[in-house]
Amino acid sequence: MITYDQTKYLDGLKLKGDSDGHIVANYQIVSEHVAKRLSSKHQSEDILEVCCGIGATTIFLAKTFSNVIAVDLNGKRIDLAKENLQSLGLSNVNLINSDIFDLDMKSIREKYQTNVVYTDVEWTISGLYGQDHANHITDTSPATDKLFHFLSKNITNNICMRLPKTIDITELRHLLKCEIEKVYKNNKLSFINCYFGDLVEHKQSEFRFEWD
Repeated sequence: MITYDQTKYLDGLKLKGDSDGHIVANYQIVSEHVAKRLSSKHQSEDILEVCCGIGATTIFLAKTFSNVIAVDLNGKRIDLAKENLQSLGLSNVNLINSDIFDLDMKSIREKYQTNVVYTDVEWTISGLYGQDHANHITDTSPATDKLFHFLSKNITNNICMRLPKTIDITELRHLLKCEIEKVYKNNKLSFINCYFGDLVEHKQSEFRFEWD
């Protein structure tokens, strides 16, 4: 069922999406925090977003970066993201319905000034949202290690990955030097953001927010 939801957003913002799309969408306050942090290192550049879903984070990346190349394998969510972006008058996003591994990355490098990437992979193993979150980086969809190496080789290693709190931190640190940002909602650990490349500022950090 397609519905409008505003439980994760501020200032009366309502996004259109399927029920699972709403569940996995990021909170506005965290999306704004990430967009600001990434753009502080890459002002006036473009950004590649992998697994954009209904566009909950795409919106705030579009408000911060020159252009966003947003990719998702789910065609219905790409359509929903398009509607959400259009409703807000945002026209600097190139939405692509594709498997990231099938894209012509050379053409993206040639067309855009992309030196930073944001990803929000599927966390669940069974596909039942909110249950059995991945413990290993090979268990996400797409696999976090495969995605990281692909992006590092073809675009950049300046990558921010949103991941479940259950993920093995040691496995992430084996990929490359990184910063683990623990995100707390109402003083409870909710998920993590993992920063690589020139996005790293500390070994570990926290972002806390209150939400009714």
